Amino acid sequence: WEKASDTSFEPEDGMIGAALHMPGAESVIELKANRPHIVATRKVVPGEILSYSFGSCWSKGEIEEPGSWFELVKNL
Repeated sequence: WEKASDTSFEPEDGMIGAALHMPGAESVIELKANRPHIVATRKVVPGEILSYSFGSCWSKGEIEEPGSWFELVKNL
């Protein structure tokens, strides 16, 4: 949950929420800060299926508060 851009002024431009969902990888995913980005890595086994989804929201849309976004992502 962060400002819509580095030059935006909340609440005028709103806030952005982003999430990565990788079923079954909760204990094996590694997150590394690489400013201004976060890199997620996970070891895979040849032939293993890797599933993931990425989503985002904007506070000027249907999800206006960070708590609503975090709850939605937690319940995936």
